[in-house]
Amino acid sequence: MEAVVARVNAELPEGAGYRLQQLPDDSYQVPNEPVVLLTGAEATGSDRYGSDDEHPEGLLPCLVVETPGAVGALTEAEGFAAAGDLLDTVLAGLTEPHPALRRWAGQPWHPLLLHWEVEFLPSAPGTNLDPTDRDYDPEVVSLNYRLPAGEVELAPRPGHRLTERAAVTYSGSTVLSTATRPLLSARILRYLAGGPLARYNEERAAAGLGPLTPEQVTGDPGALLAWCADQSADLRLGTLAAAYAHLAEHEGSNLAQSLGGFNDALLMRRLTRQLPILDPLGFPSGQFLAEQVRDRVGEQNRQAPVPLADFNPLRAGCLRLLRLRVVDSFGVGHDLSVDQPAATTRLRVPDRPGWIALPPRVAQPARLRLRLLDAEHPRRPVSGLVESSPVCGWLLPDLLDDGLRVHAASGEWLGSLLPDPDPDRPALARWLAAPTGGFPAVEQITNPGLRAVVDRLRGYGADRLGELFSSLIEALEAVVEEGEGGHQVRSRLTGRPIAVLRLAVGLDLLGPPAIHQDWNVFRQDLGRTGRETNGFPLVRFPVRLGAYGRLADGVLGYWRHEPDGSLGTEYHDVPTMAAAGTDPPVRLAFGLPEETLTVLLEPAGALHATTGILPTVSVRLDPAHHHAALARLETGFLAAPVLTDAAEVGLVLPATEPGRRWTWRERAGAVWTETEDPPAPNPGFPTDLTLREGWLALPTPTPPTR
Repeated sequence: MEAVVARVNAELPEGAGYRLQQLPDDSYQVPNEPVVLLTGAEATGSDRYGSDDEHPEGLLPCLVVETPGAVGALTEAEGFAAAGDLLDTVLAGLTEPHPALRRWAGQPWHPLLLHWEVEFLPSAPGTNLDPTDRDYDPEVVSLNYRLPAGEVELAPRPGHRLTERAAVTYSGSTVLSTATRPLLSARILRYLAGGPLARYNEERAAAGLGPLTPEQVTGDPGALLAWCADQSADLRLGTLAAAYAHLAEHEGSNLAQSLGGFNDALLMRRLTRQLPILDPLGFPSGQFLAEQVRDRVGEQNRQAPVPLADFNPLRAGCLRLLRLRVVDSFGVGHDLSVDQPAATTRLRVPDRPGWIALPPRVAQPARLRLRLLDAEHPRRPVSGLVESSPVCGWLLPDLLDDGLRVHAASGEWLGSLLPDPDPDRPALARWLAAPTGGFPAVEQITNPGLRAVVDRLRGYGADRLGELFSSLIEALEAVVEEGEGGHQVRSRLTGRPIAVLRLAVGLDLLGPPAIHQDWNVFRQDLGRTGRETNGFPLVRFPVRLGAYGRLADGVLGYWRHEPDGSLGTEYHDVPTMAAAGTDPPVRLAFGLPEETLTVLLEPAGALHATTGILPTVSVRLDPAHHHAALARLETGFLAAPVLTDAAEVGLVLPATEPGRRWTWRERAGAVWTETEDPPAPNPGFPTDLTLREGWLALPTPTPPTR
């Protein structure tokens, strides 16, 4: 790859202004394995020499004792007894503590390894454990779980049950870690230094005391912890204070580690050392084949198949600890009680004490991919160049007429959609071309993405267009506006601009899908064209676009595209779906193509995608794709009828931004006339009254020429 990049850059002309470079792709995610936290005597190691700070220098104090007589006298009984008496005399003169005075009282205990054995109970129905059909039901996730509005985890549906008869046992071992106390303590303090500290400072201010900073709390958290312990109205704060106190008191009695190898075990694999891929005794053709296989495998031969296990690439269900054994550095093992393990609130299973809930995860590394598409090339992702923009156009709410002004991606005003029946086709909403440079017909809009959206909105009819307008205004209020200037001042008259853009969303696995490693399945695979995956790549997972209520999210709604690429008929309104708690309409699978969407986005906000099995991903519009266009958006609205003098128009004009002036545009036959900065109405009664109809516009000022 480096050679290709170098060759391309070498062929670029002088002064090209750009170069080809490698950029990291979206990362793949591996689910965290269950973590076991041990506390108590079994997790408390014996003090090693120096750990009690008796000798800060870290050196073992030594004594030099001169023996009476020659060295050879120690070989005789009398000389040996004399040396013993001398040693007793020296020891009697020492004081505690001294390593020479310590006596062996028992076997030291230094926990090192954790051997684990667990029982996994998959969710039901729809799993791959049916003897008559070992393929997953594509709707297995939707049958058992749902993605609640505002949540990032899939939650069990009412009536969710487990397949207790299909429990599978897995085992493994891992190295214990002593980093539990500082890690958990730091997380507790980081949480308490947020909202709880602000509340505590309010009470301190009422008492005439100064506020505490997060840095002060980190150095001395005693005052804040004492306040948290007294908060009977918020039991969480008391629990966190008690947890911190326990960790501090038993600092040396906490060990933890994940159940290393659990995800691999679900895929019928285990981490182990293997022989290198070679065929030293084979014929030249066999050796050549072995070299090709070795080069293709690379460093991916660190896992061996476990053919006698069970295949569970979808980690969804419950976990039950069967056995835990701690092994110390001397090989001494100690079995731990697993009858009543404590679990966090999210991981508890109702009516099943001791069971651990496992929310749906994919055992194989995977990712949720979100790509903005080029507005001019719908199937091509945007590049890093400014010319490659995802914005197909703009919709600008008209707060006076309850309509939508349509602008090109560059900011040019094309026309308006009004919530009135079209005079020629009453089933459609009315399309009104812009006074200058507009398109008389929707079909003349050049950008296909913007044209499809305008055509779909117009086809909804006047009533539904009015409802959608109200929904857009409500959704815009939940998005934080940009800073002062730009379109924020203009939005007081016409509303905030909405970007029309396209994106592709899909699910990817790192490498081919995991396969069933059973010997009998492998024998059957030899007679097939592919490997057995139990239909796992076709399982559909819900994907929620937008996060209504989060100030940083700007998704207002979207349309899904049909398989032929055309815009779907149903508009999915994000606020409405969030209020109703409906399931997301987008459902993706690792073995299916990505899905294309046309999204309405407030450019100040981000676009979030949540699937419940992977971390939420988000994308934002590059400011280079919208700041210049938003500055060119012309503010204006239809003013009709206006009762004024026949000789000249007189208007009461709203205040505007410095350096900008209102313009009155009026059609006279086939010609549009403009009156810049129209005068105020004549204070006297006009002698010749007339009704006028036109557009009151606030054009973008033309920058001065140099």
